[in-house]
Amino acid sequence: MTTTYLRRAKPVDLDKIMEIIEDARALLKQDGSPQWQDGHPNRKAITTDISQEIS
Repeated sequence: MTTTYLRRAKPVDLDKIMEIIEDARALLKQDGSPQWQDGHPNRKAITTDISQEIS
């Protein structure tokens, strides 16, 4: 059994989060999905989520 640890994102995590989102956006586009192709979520939205401690 694998143990998984979760924690809230911190401002220092922002660049890595955006990298993961961009990789996912490219994969979704490659697969023909319209999801995330409108630029959302963007850096501002993720920054807001982090500051509100909801990420």
